[in-house]
Amino acid sequence: MNINFNFVSKYVFTLMFLFLVSYILNIILFLILPKVGVDYIIENRYRFAFRDYDYLSTFGFKNTQIKTKQVVTKQKIYPFLSKLELNAIYSKRNGLGWIVLKEKSTKKSHILALNDSFKGYQLKKIDKLLVIFVKDKIEYKLEINKDKLKYKVMKR
Repeated sequence: MNINFNFVSKYVFTLMFLFLVSYILNIILFLILPKVGVDYIIENRYRFAFRDYDYLSTFGFKNTQIKTKQVVTKQKIYPFLSKLELNAIYSKRNGLGWIVLKEKSTKKSHILALNDSFKGYQLKKIDKLLVIFVKDKIEYKLEINKDKLKYKVMKR
């Protein structure tokens, strides 16, 4: 081997080794870092003073208070919901996911996905803190709460 070849090969092999190391580091970072970026939510931080001013009072008009009737809803005890405990909710953005239900009487756990049926009730919707079951076009809402089980009936 001549001197020129040794000189060139020394730099070429060094560059190839650096490219190989950087390629391996990029593969490791690609596997570790999340695939979905962070969504930035722009908040309206500006509060203008003219929004707080009452323009009607300058022209002699008075704002009248609107009286609203408060509707008292009665909660019924539903045996299906009182026998269940919602242990976990695994939900995604598009409403897909699954839940973990535990029967209080038998201590059995059940895993249900969206649109699965359980004792005649169909799991219709999964949110972060609640799930909605449907039976006979009546919606039953079951919330996750460690202290106390909460549920409400929502009619369509």
